[in-house]
Amino acid sequence: MMKTFPLFLLLLALPCYLRQRRIQVLTILCLIFIPFSMVFLQGCAMTSFMCYQEQLSPDETETLLLDIREQEEKVVSFYAVGHITVKGWMWESDARIFIAGIKDPFSLKIEITHMWGRPILHLLIRDGKLEVLSFDEQKIYLGRFTPEALSRFLPGVMADQDLIWSVLRAYPYLINGFHIGDPGPGQINLFNPREEERIELDMETLLVKTVSFPGRGIHLDFSNIREHDNIAYAVEVRMRHDHEKKTLIIRNEKMVFNADIPDPIFTIKRLDSFKMVYLDEEE
Repeated sequence: MMKTFPLFLLLLALPCYLRQRRIQVLTILCLIFIPFSMVFLQGCAMTSFMCYQEQLSPDETETLLLDIREQEEKVVSFYAVGHITVKGWMWESDARIFIAGIKDPFSLKIEITHMWGRPILHLLIRDGKLEVLSFDEQKIYLGRFTPEALSRFLPGVMADQDLIWSVLRAYPYLINGFHIGDPGPGQINLFNPREEERIELDMETLLVKTVSFPGRGIHLDFSNIREHDNIAYAVEVRMRHDHEKKTLIIRNEKMVFNADIPDPIFTIKRLDSFKMVYLDEEE
């Protein structure tokens, strides 16, 4: 009888104990849930506020577009030295690049060289013609300058004159005759009857991060934008394409703007041992 008495008392006390434990558990859950709910609600409010803040006002949008257009108009010529990588192309490793360009009349000279000094490709665009010296193939290509012809030697479908200039001059450009569309968070949308342009911004600095042309599937990334003599340029430019596995990356070590470029720069020395190929005939 004495042995069963403590067990009897324990059974009587158990419901009361469980009720107390349940109250303690509920109290703990409330102490956890209430602050979490407050943080969650504040987070939602903050997210809405941040989304609102990331929408540029019409005046801010207009000012930013005027700044980009002003930068476009500041540069009439440039030359640059740096590095180039084309992923998924004829060379994967880092190569040296020299670029010289004149905006009007459009003239462009590119020399790409292995890091140890062996030339890879010399490319010249002038007077509407394209001339390419391919050292790996030991061929000289001649023909009209067209986006299709250029894409054979550098990636980028429909890489027209404005797009080429933007990539190599290392700064965004605006499509002609644009209208401003509805903005997205941290974004400016432009369109004209022929195409659309999307400009993505770093909202802390209001610098351009990416420019996309959805109709062509082309994206240009501009990283580490600097200024020299009040002219802005990106230290690194990436050109990506939705439908291709190739990515063009140019890292600029030095850029000089609006200097006189000697006319002999815009020539290519043809080698007699190289085979001549006419691009127009191939088309």
